[in-house]
Amino acid sequence: MYAALVNEKLVTAYEEYSLLPNYQQLNTKIYRCPRCKKRVILIVSQSKAPFFKHYNVSQGKGEKEEHALSKQMLCTALVGAGYHAKMEVNLAYRQLRADILMQNSISFEIQCSPISDIEFDHRHNLYEKIGIKDVWVVGRRHFLHQQLRESQKKFLRFNQQWGWYYLEINPYEADISLKYNILLSPISRKLKYQIKQFSLDDLGIKQFFNFVPYLKRYSLPDVQFQRQYLHKKIQQKTGYGLQVAQLLYENRKSVEDIPVEILTQYYLPKQSCPLVQYLQKIAEDTKTK
Repeated sequence: MYAALVNEKLVTAYEEYSLLPNYQQLNTKIYRCPRCKKRVILIVSQSKAPFFKHYNVSQGKGEKEEHALSKQMLCTALVGAGYHAKMEVNLAYRQLRADILMQNSISFEIQCSPISDIEFDHRHNLYEKIGIKDVWVVGRRHFLHQQLRESQKKFLRFNQQWGWYYLEINPYEADISLKYNILLSPISRKLKYQIKQFSLDDLGIKQFFNFVPYLKRYSLPDVQFQRQYLHKKIQQKTGYGLQVAQLLYENRKSVEDIPVEILTQYYLPKQSCPLVQYLQKIAEDTKTK
């Protein structure tokens, strides 16, 4: 669709796109389809002419629709912010297809559906081989909540400004969430993180690339709560509880014997659990004596 209504006036996608560098922020106007009068949004990329697309705010759509809309909106925001960005670019002799290739050096991969570790590693390694940085932005299925799932670890990234961070996209709310300074509580393994949201438009993208946060220091975990949580997991016979219970039994120790420094030590999301490491080390030291 190459034309839309703004206050009952017909405008073309090319005309609206041409205004962006001057004064207009991307998709701040309310565009309507000339036929059905439902809302549409302006989509631009450097591989095709600007066009309008129906913007369905219903979140009942499937992952394919979520992926397509996320990809189009992010690429539009990148182009609107002045970056060279193209969708569906074949790379590595067609072994890869980047969702969005920016500046010929960064690939944005929008992941809304499940992906195996093997497939992820294959794609990541190919990107490394051809010298392109892969940035993974996940859909609703993979959003972070209170616990870090094994399937989410692959999407974590690290830099000096943000620490360990995680990117989420929500095309229905038209935003990108950056969850940063990610750490895990020592025993309960609950996530601690800061969050910053950016609008999925040219202004939001500029703010995203220039974001320099203050990384706060989290208050120390409550020791009593950590012990109670561990008792609960042992009683419930979860995988984690059984592993710790076995190590405690082998070392002839109880939950109350665990040092306070282990119970108050946050750890990094890709680091092994400090409690398990501590108990395993005691067992190894005992064997060597």
